[in-house]
Amino acid sequence: MATYKKGILGPFLGSVGPLVGVNYRGKDVMRTKPKKTTKPPTPAQLLQRAKFALAMQFLNPAKELLNTYYGTPEGSQSRYNLAVSYHLSEVLFLVGDTWEIRYDQAMYAKGSLLPAENLQCTVAATNTLQLTWNNNAAQAGCKPTDQLMVVVFEPEAKEYAFFMKVASRSEAEVSLTLSPQWSEKNVHVYGFMAAENGKVN
Repeated sequence: MATYKKGILGPFLGSVGPLVGVNYRGKDVMRTKPKKTTKPPTPAQLLQRAKFALAMQFLNPAKELLNTYYGTPEGSQSRYNLAVSYHLSEVLFLVGDTWEIRYDQAMYAKGSLLPAENLQCTVAATNTLQLTWNNNAAQAGCKPTDQLMVVVFEPEAKEYAFFMKVASRSEAEVSLTLSPQWSEKNVHVYGFMAAENGKVN
């Protein structure tokens, strides 16, 4: 694989004979077509493919959120790339020959802004979640206007609900109504604070 700047033909996408032109992490890259193989994948290769497929299935619906709130891009690594890397190493674990998700380790935002202190979630009524937290707006770097973001994941249907800017840090409580189809379902709830301008750093 080689990178190149504007040459005699300039950058191209797609294939020309045995060469393939792609844009990889912001760079124009030229490489040869991969050789076809009839060799079956090894068990280890199949296991890695299954791990990556599960990570994509879990994170892709939240890609826009992760690209906005997860950490700071590092070189050619996007926020989403960083989130995928974290979940592959810290959230997915092997049970026998099956990958599982540690839902309590999943993370949808990463930054320096302090979280909602002592965030608690209870079922207030049918399809209604009640979230409470301590108003820690007086702490360094916090503001009363910081906004609570909430992510809810229903693992059976593999569906998300995103509640953006549902309450300020100083309000210290909020009620959220879930989809009726989630009635009697177990859900995983995640909350983080973002500044009023949408930043978490």
